Amino acid sequence: MAVVDPLHWRQGEQVSVRYVNSDTVSLYDLALVVDYDNRGSTDHFILEITTLTPDSLTMTEQVEVWIDRSRPGSGRFQGLGGRHYGELRIPYRIAVRLRREGEYYFLLAPDRPLSGVRAIGLEFSKH
Repeated sequence: MAVVDPLHWRQGEQVSVRYVNSDTVSLYDLALVVDYDNRGSTDHFILEITTLTPDSLTMTEQVEVWIDRSRPGSGRFQGLGGRHYGELRIPYRIAVRLRREGEYYFLLAPDRPLSGVRAIGLEFSKH
């Protein structure tokens, strides 16, 4: 997870998520994880995800993100002193094989200024 400024994550400001791969055989499922609170400026945004592989290949794609701050949705949700926090998990890639050993970097950037997003990242689990 990469922590972002919950008051103002700027449009195009990239945060980096690093994953070190040593298994080139197994399949993985990737989920986008968004930690948010109830002070958000928007409930919908496009996230640009740029993947950098160990052999210098680059791929960029866009993922649409919807946050329902009125109720917990999936994941955990809790209140603290009038502030509500939630965690959203969105399936991003299913049955992915990382064919190279080494460091993979995922650069995440919103298409507009955001508030209320506290952290964002990718979760890897074996398929």
